[in-house]
Amino acid sequence: MKLNPPDNMPPERIIVFGNPGTGKSTAALSLARVTGGNVFVIDTDYSASYARLLATEFNDLANQVNVQVVSSDDWVGIITAIRTAVDTATAGDWIILDSISPTWQALQTHYINIRHGNDFLDVFALAGKDATRQTTDADMNWQAINAEYNKLYRAILSTPAHVLLTAEQDAIGDRDDKKLQQLYGTYGVKPKGQKALGHTTHSVLWLKKNRSGEYVFTTVKDRGRDDVEDMSITDFGKDYLMKIGGWRPAK
Repeated sequence: MKLNPPDNMPPERIIVFGNPGTGKSTAALSLARVTGGNVFVIDTDYSASYARLLATEFNDLANQVNVQVVSSDDWVGIITAIRTAVDTATAGDWIILDSISPTWQALQTHYINIRHGNDFLDVFALAGKDATRQTTDADMNWQAINAEYNKLYRAILSTPAHVLLTAEQDAIGDRDDKKLQQLYGTYGVKPKGQKALGHTTHSVLWLKKNRSGEYVFTTVKDRGRDDVEDMSITDFGKDYLMKIGGWRPAK
């Protein structure tokens, strides 16, 4: 069954986040299955989960999905793959970045390599330290780094295609800024990545697997849509888009 969006609905902009094994990649392909269109996946996860899914329960999408595997620490490769997908995708298609979490670290590493060279990282590695945590403001030009990272947001959110970002789960802490604490404090967790990540999309959904082994999702943010808590997932595309998003079967 194919679904159509409500009239005058802008393209979907969704983040799904959670621990490993909570169904993020499955959710991505489920959305693509019920909406049609081509699917462009930028896979930074190394897990080969898409190859497995497309060979088994989503084999009907094998000719519809293009998967570009990029090293999670390769900022240039990641932004290049995103721009290629954006240049190719059209309205009704999907662009999926799975996962966006490593991209923030990838950019910092890229910056350090350009400014200080690989030897800088080697010194900290031998000392058992994280170079990006040990650097000072003099080492890291955060204004330039954030400006560069915003190129990712601008590219992927300017497309007329639907966008799904997956992210790992991270704890919300006292060091997080007030906006993050206001958005995620109730839940105690947030999507792992650059601090503006949770503010970039219309929808932020937390995927979990409960004690009974059932897959569920909870709304953190969803503009203009009803909030749900621990809603059971049978088919994420139908469960979310039809029951929450107002999408309807195509005539």
